[in-house]
Amino acid sequence: MSQGCCTGTATPGLCAGSSDIQCCTNNKCQADVGNGACKQAILCASQGQKSYPGFCSGPSEVQCCVPKTNRADIIKRAQAWVDKKVPYSQTALTDGYRQDCAGYVSMAWASSQPGQVTSNLEKICTRITRSEMQSGDAILLPTTHVLLFDSWVDGDHFKEFAEHGMGQVASHDQTSYSYYEGLGYFPCRFNNL
Repeated sequence: MSQGCCTGTATPGLCAGSSDIQCCTNNKCQADVGNGACKQAILCASQGQKSYPGFCSGPSEVQCCVPKTNRADIIKRAQAWVDKKVPYSQTALTDGYRQDCAGYVSMAWASSQPGQVTSNLEKICTRITRSEMQSGDAILLPTTHVLLFDSWVDGDHFKEFAEHGMGQVASHDQTSYSYYEGLGYFPCRFNNL
């Protein structure tokens, strides 16, 4: 590292070469799931955060360290659009996110990629089973639609947050899991939980 090139912290002993070479850590980074700072992965884990490789320069142990998303905050953000009656739109933006189904879920998850669409949401979430579903997880059919799971009402019905389509606003309703499952939808969990 050259003097003055680091916008974070000059950290000795991480980069290869002579002992006077230092790595730049704590500089800002942006992973697909959120914004963070470049840190050693072990330090990131000890701080209760998640690290993502490939978003920072330096050795592989220096990764983008992003604060974990909180489930209560996901629901709070989803409810805010319901309260504002944000209308469905594939072109308009609210809070920097498109007002369609994928934009709504991306906003609730606080993804750093507000341009997510249903066809690429699987890049930032991982398939889970029905029994693993918790508040803030999504129910997704890539290239078609996505909605946010809130809570179970009974063995089949659950409360959902969604932007369903033109002429509708963000809603918090009850729906059937078996209906969506029959269409090929599956549950997935945001990778930064």
